[in-house]
Amino acid sequence: MKKIILSGLMVVSVLLGSAQTNIVGSYKATDAATAKKNLDIVNRYLDAFHKGDVTTMDNLLAQDFMQYGLGIKDSTNKSVTLEGVRKHWEVYKYGGKRYNRIHSVALTTTQDAGRGRGKGDWVYEWGDVETDYPASPDYGGKAITAKFAYHAVFRVKNGKINSCTIYFNHEDIMRQLGYKMISVAEQQKPEAANLKIK
Repeated sequence: MKKIILSGLMVVSVLLGSAQTNIVGSYKATDAATAKKNLDIVNRYLDAFHKGDVTTMDNLLAQDFMQYGLGIKDSTNKSVTLEGVRKHWEVYKYGGKRYNRIHSVALTTTQDAGRGRGKGDWVYEWGDVETDYPASPDYGGKAITAKFAYHAVFRVKNGKINSCTIYFNHEDIMRQLGYKMISVAEQQKPEAANLKIK
């Protein structure tokens, strides 16, 4: 396990430390002009995403856009992604969202890897997100700001984002909102008999 973690850290160190040279295997630095353009596109997309601005998001996404999420079978197309953002803002009535970028880097992959990780020009994002949830009985009647790490990769083609994979810890957000995880064994105990599952 330690070897795997160390290997992963070494790869990240190489990714972050390289500027104009080949990086790892089938990756290389994106040329400066394309990198600047793609970083700007992704920056505008993230700004719109964290404001719930689906009109701007729509303009920045390719028609064949696919988004991949946390689960191995978790994927949505453009229309489902935009509708999901609309509904989240309607249901949760966010007081606001803020993305604090730690690092972003533009890379070009030269080999297909499956599940939305094909070759092309990519932007990798590392950052933290703060989301303001309004006071609600679901959260104990108080407003809460959830803070969590956010990682995402965006492939840009012909000036549009056509693929995105997002990683974040959803359980961490739920715990900050006061939810508890209950194992199957705990659910079988008599004291859990009156619990209501929504």
